[in-house]
This record gives sequence, C-alpha cells and structure tokens, in this order.
Amino acid sequence: MKLLTATLVKNPRSVTTKYGQRIVADCKLENGETVTLWQPENSQIINYGNGSKLTLTIDSKGKYHWVETEKETAITSKPEPNQSFTNQQKRDIAEYITEQTKLFSFCYAQTALIDNLPSEDRRQVATTLYLQSVKHFSL
Repeated sequence: MKLLTATLVKNPRSVTTKYGQRIVADCKLENGETVTLWQPENSQIINYGNGSKLTLTIDSKGKYHWVETEKETAITSKPEPNQSFTNQQKRDIAEYITEQTKLFSFCYAQTALIDNLPSEDRRQVATTLYLQSVKHFSL
C-alpha cells in the first residue's frame, strides 16, 4: 500500500446522491493531479478545510481513499457569512474571547519578570508563552 500526501483545494461538501448523503472532497496530490474523494456522510473529513493536508491511499482499481492519521492538521473552515448565531452562541464566543484575552494579558505581564528583555521583544515572548500554554493544556 502506498501512502500519498494531498491538499484539500476547497472545503469538503455534503451532497445527495442516489446512494444517499455523501461528502465530497477535492484534493491535489503532490504531483499536481486533482482527485475527488467520496466519503460516507459521517466522515470527519467534513471538519477539514481548504489547505488541509491529508494522507491518501490508492487501491488496485485506481480509487483513492482517505487515511486518517494523528499527524494531519485540520484547517477548519470559516462559517458561512450568512450563518446566524443564537444569543447563547454569541455569549459563548464572547466568553471564550474574554478568557483568551486574560490568558494573553497574563503571559504579557509575566514577560516583565524576565531580566534584560528588551521591551520590543515582550510581545513575541508573550505570544510564544500563550501559544505554548494553549497547546500544552489543550485550551
């Protein structure tokens, strides 16, 4: 079995076929060839967005299959501009932003404790602290 690397060229979409709901994902292989993946309606590929890297295999019939791996990073798609949020969703978003702002502010304040750190470097160090905290604690 040969593993291939591909990049999504647009966001996966759900379509209705004579076989039921399916998810279609258009990918570009490293050699430049564009291929279409047909996935079941419950496939997690729908959570990936344009530019996401995927791992594929090809079977003896020439059909491509998605192989979900831990190394893949999803670039989540942006919500459609006409998508409306409920008031509760808006409050949840605002609360999340407030908490993330507090975390970054704390990281920035901690950079003042670093001896001989030029003031112009504080933001970069604070950003690194913030990103590492988010990654380490899965925030």
